Amino acid sequence: MTPCLPIPIDSSQRISDLIQFVFTGFAELSKESVLNMSALFHAFHLCQLWTVYCEEAFINSSNETVKHEAVANVMDFWSRITPAILQLLSHSKMLADMVNLHFLNTVEGLLECDSIVLAKLFPMWHPILVSYHSSIPSHLLIRLDFCENYLPTDSKRRLVPWLKHIGFKISQVEFQSSAATQFYSV
Repeated sequence: MTPCLPIPIDSSQRISDLIQFVFTGFAELSKESVLNMSALFHAFHLCQLWTVYCEEAFINSSNETVKHEAVANVMDFWSRITPAILQLLSHSKMLADMVNLHFLNTVEGLLECDSIVLAKLFPMWHPILVSYHSSIPSHLLIRLDFCENYLPTDSKRRLVPWLKHIGFKISQVEFQSSAATQFYSV
């Protein structure tokens, strides 16, 4: 069975280009508006959504070519995004703390839905998550330890609760940023 893919798997490069554009803009304009802050938030959620989308193409396809393309594209996607995250982390301590928190949330989101590629990517990401804090707060250490020691479940992926959680977070940020935009535009 070939999965229905409304967005072709080979769109990874275009999606990574869009996210890199947001990251670059955020580095230059981070303080200028609430909309820039919410764009960063949404870019990290798009990273999660695209990763799971490609993984679902891998899981649900019986075609070996589609399976190979799905994994290759998601790994290529992250090979483009990770340097962009590193670039953001190098700007300032305040920006690094903010980006690192978003990145940790992304890792936790991928854990929550039992991401297949996370096991391959986490060894590369762990040093990024710990090296950009001069002293890691205890609550972040607990979250990092959980990510490090997480054992994936053998059961079927539970995407519906994860998608609801992401949808809730996105709607919450949209609500807050629209309220702030109205406040600032007066």
